Amino acid sequence: MKTTALFLLFSSAITATAAAAPQLVLPGEAFHGDEVPARDGETWLALAVTDGKARLQSVRLKVEAVADPLADDPGDRSARSVAAPGVEALVFLRGIAALKPGDVDGFVTSAQTVSVERPLRLGTGAAAPQLAVQCAKTVGADDAPDTSICQVTLSDGARTQVIHRTAGERAEADGRVFDDAVVTVTFAGDLDRDGRVDLVIDTSDHYNLDRPTLFLSGAAQPGALVGPVAQQALTGC
Repeated sequence: MKTTALFLLFSSAITATAAAAPQLVLPGEAFHGDEVPARDGETWLALAVTDGKARLQSVRLKVEAVADPLADDPGDRSARSVAAPGVEALVFLRGIAALKPGDVDGFVTSAQTVSVERPLRLGTGAAAPQLAVQCAKTVGADDAPDTSICQVTLSDGARTQVIHRTAGERAEADGRVFDDAVVTVTFAGDLDRDGRVDLVIDTSDHYNLDRPTLFLSGAAQPGALVGPVAQQALTGC
């Protein structure tokens, strides 16, 4: 009996730990089934923007089995749609103790791209943090083409942190990173209400992959500005 009780206690602890793991899910209509950790009826936080104002609000998700237009045979429904009825969410979040329902400051509230020639200021004034992209050419061997490594940096004037690296090339016309991935910011603002910027940014390194990632200032390592907390990997066809 004692062994059984200990086993049940241990199992409950494992279940609670798994349930508390930080998770991120985008809203969408036809994700591959294994890309969606959410289940129908679960309670998540929705990050929504209405009239330019950002808010975290508790919602009950609607997750439905739907047909995958590229992979399913007629009658199959291997894909998943994710939504919160009545809420236009940028992203859904769960298992993150620092995030609570309520209004939050938002500096970037709709998708914005960042490139070599187009840094992105996260707020107003010259002291506001900035996202930027720098690319450095690497010279290949005699039989290999030259490539570039591009890195996305977050800077507050005193510190600069590399938050993402990807292969890329510099377009001479406008300096865009135009190789396999485009650097896109979904949201920038103060989600954990500590007065510092947080990000939801795509850290993909391939044209057929989306990897929305949540970075929180409260999760930053010493000397850093933000730390990665949760992400979702989504493939195309």
